[in-house]
Amino acid sequence: MAKSRSDLQSWEYDLICIGVGSGGLACAKEAVKLGAKVACLDFVRPTPAGTRWGIGGTCVNVGCIPKKHMHQAALLGNAIEDAPHFGWNVPKDYAINWKKMVTEIQNNIRSTNWLVKVEMRTQNMTYFNGIGSFIDQNTIRVRMANGTEQQIRGKYILIAIGNRPVYPKIPGALEYGITSDDLFSLSKPPGKTLCVGAGYVSMECAGFLNELGFNVTVMARAEILSTFDQEMATIVKEYMASRGVKFLQYRLPKSVELTANKQLLVKFRNLKNENIEEQGIFDTVLWAMGRRALLDDINFSAVNITIDDHEIVVNDFEQTSVPNIFAVGDVVKGRPKLTPVAIKAGVSVARRLFGGEDSCVNYNNIPTTLFTPLEYSFVGVTEEEALRQFDENDIDVHHGYYNPIEFILSKRPTAYCYIKVITKRDESCRILGIHFIGPNAGEILQGFAVAMNCGLTLDTLFSTVSVNITNAEEVTKVFITKRSGLDPSKPLYFRIYSYLNKCKKKKIFKNMKKIQVGKHDNNYEYDLVCIGGGCGGLACALKAVELGVKVACIDPQRGAAGIYTNVGITYKKHMHQACLLGREVCHAACYGWNVRNPRKRSMNWQKLISKIKIATERVAKTDDRMKYIQFFNGFGSFVDAHSVKVKMTNKEELLVTGKYILVATGTRPVYPKIPGSLEYGITSDEFFSLPSPPTGKTLCVGGGVVCMEIAGILIGLGFNVTVMARSKVLQAFGQEMVKLLMENMASRGVVFLQHCLPKSIALARCKRLLVSYNHSQKKDDEEFGVFDRVIWAIGRRAPLDDINISVINPALNDSEIIVNEYEQTTVPNIYAIGDIASGRPKLFPVAVAAGTLLAQRLFSGVRQAMNYENVAQAIYTPLEYSFVGLTEEEAEKRFDKNGIVVHHGYYEPLEYALTHHSTNFCYMKVIAKCDEHRPVLGMHITGPNAGEIMQGFSAAINSGLTLHTLFDTVGVCFTNAQNFTQLLNKKK
Repeated sequence: MAKSRSDLQSWEYDLICIGVGSGGLACAKEAVKLGAKVACLDFVRPTPAGTRWGIGGTCVNVGCIPKKHMHQAALLGNAIEDAPHFGWNVPKDYAINWKKMVTEIQNNIRSTNWLVKVEMRTQNMTYFNGIGSFIDQNTIRVRMANGTEQQIRGKYILIAIGNRPVYPKIPGALEYGITSDDLFSLSKPPGKTLCVGAGYVSMECAGFLNELGFNVTVMARAEILSTFDQEMATIVKEYMASRGVKFLQYRLPKSVELTANKQLLVKFRNLKNENIEEQGIFDTVLWAMGRRALLDDINFSAVNITIDDHEIVVNDFEQTSVPNIFAVGDVVKGRPKLTPVAIKAGVSVARRLFGGEDSCVNYNNIPTTLFTPLEYSFVGVTEEEALRQFDENDIDVHHGYYNPIEFILSKRPTAYCYIKVITKRDESCRILGIHFIGPNAGEILQGFAVAMNCGLTLDTLFSTVSVNITNAEEVTKVFITKRSGLDPSKPLYFRIYSYLNKCKKKKIFKNMKKIQVGKHDNNYEYDLVCIGGGCGGLACALKAVELGVKVACIDPQRGAAGIYTNVGITYKKHMHQACLLGREVCHAACYGWNVRNPRKRSMNWQKLISKIKIATERVAKTDDRMKYIQFFNGFGSFVDAHSVKVKMTNKEELLVTGKYILVATGTRPVYPKIPGSLEYGITSDEFFSLPSPPTGKTLCVGGGVVCMEIAGILIGLGFNVTVMARSKVLQAFGQEMVKLLMENMASRGVVFLQHCLPKSIALARCKRLLVSYNHSQKKDDEEFGVFDRVIWAIGRRAPLDDINISVINPALNDSEIIVNEYEQTTVPNIYAIGDIASGRPKLFPVAVAAGTLLAQRLFSGVRQAMNYENVAQAIYTPLEYSFVGLTEEEAEKRFDKNGIVVHHGYYEPLEYALTHHSTNFCYMKVIAKCDEHRPVLGMHITGPNAGEIMQGFSAAINSGLTLHTLFDTVGVCFTNAQNFTQLLNKKK
């Protein structure tokens, strides 16, 4: 379809775009890149309330962007509310300054308008500020805003005029009501607001207005969000109702009148009882009853374009019934009304017309997000659509509730955080739809949308190792089906126990082979003995119990959960969340929240530690989860390959025997062998329970994840911190990404001493710690630093001597147990998982997955080995870093520099736009093999919610992700995750 320049020279313009919103602008920019001469026409007809706006279309001015800003303002209000639960001393008398918030948002929009104009000018596009209407299929009359008229001609015409809100045909609707076109620039606070409509615009506006402190009522003529999954829509509605939004369903407004005190009297019909006329008094009435394109403005009848229900009919190539006229965006019949869809379609049209491409937009698996107070995002079919397409017995619905860790200390209700995955019930177990309600839903679903375009199956989803601790990981754990009858509102182990009590046969998952558990071997007291009740050991024990075998678990902790719960990631993630909330309290002022002296907020360390301790002890309780496991509260050590001596914490000793023994003791921090290290230094095991705040100067010694995360926590909570590393920081990670992390932390105040090695610690007369150290580049010069605290984070080591490992003599590698692909040691009946296993990623989710799979291999005949490829990881530094797959360095070593291609770019998180927060460190890259298929080898991102974002992309890589599929997937607007689908810039 591409045309040569000579073929186009007879026309004034190669392309005329009527409308310069997201779709029109995307098409124009791409066409100019491909050498076309482009004219753009844009004019905003004022609303009945007189609202006008600049260039850029609905999304920029009165749609996605201002909506997301107000949603962010609402979230920041929640952050102020939550901050005291995380130890922050924040004044309680805070409120939103509507005028300031609107001013900041409008300033941001105007700067975007200006950037659009500059970009058009620099790319030599001709811009007409006027309304374009057809004279014939190549000729457009332009009625300029200044009243003049002119005609222009073009080879191709693109219609991208979007649509505008509909007003009801009732008395007072135009005079006294407003729409979303007016709301985001409203000069005065809306006060008591009536949102009329049942769609996403009404629900999103009602949600953020309520969270900003206004009294809100939603009026709908029928069901709320009727085109969405109804179970999910009900949960969204119930959550909003629990937050104070009132719902009037089956009502229809009759009239709006202005009262004597300048309020609005709304009269409405009760559709369930026509004899009742109801009324209510409001300050603002917001019409959100639908949208319609202003087609009459463009005189479409002059060219006889096919129209259906006031929308333009197009083919698969966005071509109308008139061959040279195309249409994209909300004006098009049957297309999702989403900004990323319009952008994809616009770019696609330009490439077909001027670039010689013949592909069309993939409209399958387009993710959608509702930015309600508790976000709802989904991709694929709803449950209702699945039941219409397939027989009830041909689909399965996996579902479950989950507890976001950010809700635990603040005690926000978790009863509304819900996930469901709809699958085909056949051998493929192909996933048809994923639905997610909870924090950061939009960020989470983007990667899963990409995965679904790769053909994601249930087996791949469940075998994808989770990113811990994230809400996104819960998608990989929805094991319970609706047809099983298990209660999805309780933790998985409660569901398992409930089911075990109901039936003797232990088949829980549809796709698990029915098993016959062998008779208990009477030669041994237990079928499985787990030395270590951490997450890996516990996962193996629970799965073994589920499969009907007799299990013992030995652990000295009061509760089973190990390092993860007691001194590891649970504490760390709570503290990381505290840091984020402290920062968000400061950001809130930029969004109009009146918080007194936000930068002078203080941290109550004891309160934070106490609340985390209470929460983790609740998780670590053993009574219910150990109901089917014999738990020994003590230390286990080998007597022989089948016998373990248990020294109970109450001094009692006993002997247990097992057919299989699992070693899952984890590791403990290492202290350097220098004077004063034990007397004056602490490790992460003590840091998370320090009785007093780490005031003064703290030295974190180490270059790994633990050191960087603790340093990030300290600086985030307002303390002084220095990091000392003997070589490079995070040297096993992508060094380009690490450099950004270090620069970001340094910009916040962290001091880095690289290539330094501590020699000794002594207590100075001032009761502070004098640390002497050598710099590798100044070997003869001893340097000194004075600190108030030293934290060792130089590595971890397994306590092998404690378990008397020499008795069984398995093969070891640097104090780690060597295992084969099935986690089996060189002693056939003894297995090892988790941090103690040599060559395995030291991650909690890896231990859990390995433990679960081991139990299945031992007791149900499964032969599947754990897949350690493409294990995603997140580092919870102040600016998070998450990745999956190879680093750039690893890819170059494996495939040569010319054998890979790296797409990369910086991006600007929308949540930073009003805060003046630096975006210089927000960066992402995708590494792919340089062959005809371009398989993705690795993905990396630094920025907000990086861990949440990466989980879905991990599933995508495990599903065979290629660059083509990544860039073919429509983005979730406006999220940071969507930038991965637009990362077209290559490294040279």
